[in-house]
Amino acid sequence: MHDSRVQERTLLGERSGEFGYVELVTDGIFSSLVRQFGLLGEESSMSKDARKQPVLTDEAKKKFEECVSAMAVCGFGPDGPPVETTFAEIEEFGHEVGKMVARALDEKLTNQHAAHFQGTAPCPCCRTVCPVAEDPNTRDVQTKDGDVPLSEPMCHCPVCNRDFFPSAYRIED
Repeated sequence: MHDSRVQERTLLGERSGEFGYVELVTDGIFSSLVRQFGLLGEESSMSKDARKQPVLTDEAKKKFEECVSAMAVCGFGPDGPPVETTFAEIEEFGHEVGKMVARALDEKLTNQHAAHFQGTAPCPCCRTVCPVAEDPNTRDVQTKDGDVPLSEPMCHCPVCNRDFFPSAYRIED
């Protein structure tokens, strides 16, 4: 019989849940998969519809299959689920792992997105060029898969005397 708790380790600490033991290290397999998703072509020219349906490279497919195999072993051991395991338990484990993957991807991609906002940004009200703070503001955001830490670069406009997040506004040419 396996432990009925899932423990997720990310760069920001541990999270626990139900169903099996799974360890995610966002600098490991999942970071590699994120890099592979980045190889889908020219990211900046992809439409939002194209981003909804990722197409994996052959290398990414292989790593994804390795990841699935590793998660299955973590959850149910090298021999797979015991004979008394129901499909509902297997399905629930898959959904829990899927949520962990979604949170890890959300965290990784939002950190990468935040890295684009360095140096200066125009105030959305008065267009004054303001410095971006060196340390981004971090807060937990509730997603349909659970809490995800969101790092947002922050600016302060001395003219308007307000803080703003440059990532919240579209940059117009």
